[in-house]
Amino acid sequence: MSELLSQAGFSLAEDPSSADVLIVNTCGFLEAASRESLEATLELAQGKGEKTLIMTGCVPSRYKGDLVSELPEVDAFVEALDEESIVEVVGAALKSKEIHTLAPSPEGETFPNKGWEYVKISDGCNRFCSFCTIPFIRGRYASRPSKEIYTEIEGLLEKGLKEIVLVGQDTGVYGSDFAEKPDELQSLADLVRYLAPLFNKFGAKFRILYIQPDGITDDLLGAFAEVDELVNYFDIPIQHTSSRLLKAMRRKGSAEEFRDLFSHIKKKIPGAILRTTAMVGFPGETEKEFEKLLDFIDEIGFDYVSSFAYSREEPGRAAYLEDQIPEDIKQERLQLLMDRATLVGERKMAAHVGETEEVLITGKEDGLSIGRTWFQAPDSDGLVSFEEELEAGKVFSAKLVEANGFDFVGALEGGV
Repeated sequence: MSELLSQAGFSLAEDPSSADVLIVNTCGFLEAASRESLEATLELAQGKGEKTLIMTGCVPSRYKGDLVSELPEVDAFVEALDEESIVEVVGAALKSKEIHTLAPSPEGETFPNKGWEYVKISDGCNRFCSFCTIPFIRGRYASRPSKEIYTEIEGLLEKGLKEIVLVGQDTGVYGSDFAEKPDELQSLADLVRYLAPLFNKFGAKFRILYIQPDGITDDLLGAFAEVDELVNYFDIPIQHTSSRLLKAMRRKGSAEEFRDLFSHIKKKIPGAILRTTAMVGFPGETEKEFEKLLDFIDEIGFDYVSSFAYSREEPGRAAYLEDQIPEDIKQERLQLLMDRATLVGERKMAAHVGETEEVLITGKEDGLSIGRTWFQAPDSDGLVSFEEELEAGKVFSAKLVEANGFDFVGALEGGV
């Protein structure tokens, strides 16, 4: 949406007070996220005056028409699957208030350069996990045409970006819905090989997030091994290790199967970074099952773990299960899981001290230049900080001299 608005001549305001249009892009995956999105919207609505307020994303998709009467402060709603209409929606809203769109900046760059960008390769999900609302919000799984992905990435790399992050709700099954289209790529491994020469041409890297366990095939691991431009970072959500609970979640797997999977990845891709997602407090989870999950986190030695407590979300089937876990127990288990994951992850990060890595500078924070190495994904992992004034979007070689939890202090190799 940012790119579409930029191309249409809009520029990013310094703060909401100087903007003509306020856009809140929302998350509706959990009830807590929906509440946070609504609170942010209402906060912006206070004193907005003649400004146009638009809510986009998953909350409008999940609650649809109910929001029109409940949020009269909002001028327009854009559901997740209608994001490409954002320019038309903004234009119509502004026209009704006789406010005109802004002219493009002379430099032709209206959004700040952080050196990287997300590119969606698919949308929706066919899994219908019993705890998850994504299929009801984002719809059925749909891969983007490979040429469309290629063209978007090529445009971004031509602007000088150094990293592209491929995302989707279920990236590992990319192309599986193209069985009736022989001219389209049929797998994520095919997409990786197709994109590799493009990244090689521009000297850029790419990573893939959110590959479900059954999406890790030998063909995909082969593509990881072959393509230097694809960083060896594996984001694989397991949710739990109890086969009984996984079945109730409408998912596949077990501790034994996951153990074999991660062992296989480490064997095929030495030095691979492993991230996972784990849930506690699913209906019926026993103390023993929870403790086995903790032990598994230790055993595998994940670099990063995203942790969350089960949230009772309709119309997911788990919302109607008996043996719902009390909230205080869920929060206690969540804290224990986060503590264990932090201990394991910080130990893994400390092992990187002394290494020299390429660091992509992404901006400034607390007066320091900040960036990321190849083993740090955006918006979720740690950062590398520098005292020097470094230009965002540039890559510097640096030694990691100190680890502070998941963050590092960097020392430039050879100066700026």
